[in-house]
Amino acid sequence: MVLSLGFRSGVPWHPTMFADEEFDSLLTKAEGTLDLEKRKAIMKKLEIIMQQRGPICQPVWRSILTGMDKRVKGFRMHPQYQFRGNELAIEA
Repeated sequence: MVLSLGFRSGVPWHPTMFADEEFDSLLTKAEGTLDLEKRKAIMKKLEIIMQQRGPICQPVWRSILTGMDKRVKGFRMHPQYQFRGNELAIEA
């Protein structure tokens, strides 16, 4: 979703002004691919294009770790690392 909103040629929210026909074509293909393994392969190509020709520089990948007591039920890692206490319960 982020690639479609921020990196496809001509979209309104496009801070980098990156434009690449191959990238756009692969992105459209990825969006229409339901098979997870095939989609991963396409996404890998997109990431390589962004790293080699693209608008971003990823200097480091940080590890996000979390821990929780096994008695805590309902915990899941939120995609934006938000802590949602209203979804948790303690097992006695």
